[in-house]
Amino acid sequence: MDAQILNFSLAGHSEAIVHGSCKLGVSPESVSDWAGFMRQHGIERVCCLLDSGQLSSCRPSLESQCAAHPGKAIVCMAPIDNYHLVEKALLHEEILPFLEESDA
Repeated sequence: MDAQILNFSLAGHSEAIVHGSCKLGVSPESVSDWAGFMRQHGIERVCCLLDSGQLSSCRPSLESQCAAHPGKAIVCMAPIDNYHLVEKALLHEEILPFLEESDA
């Protein structure tokens, strides 16, 4: 699995820490491959924005794959419905604090 397949890249031109990635496939191999790719690239913290429908198709679960990361990767599960803006409370109470802690 390579960075192009996942559209894995920095989140913005002036960003040095936060990366983005497309939704992974639904097969067990694709979930495991994605988690392996993240480990290989030193990703230690994941903020997952997939909604519950998207997450339910991931077997084994994305959360369990991240938890199996050596060094205890930290995962923030912040589901956002596709094609919707994030709810203000979720953004301010979950996502931004997670990103700020990750940056520290």
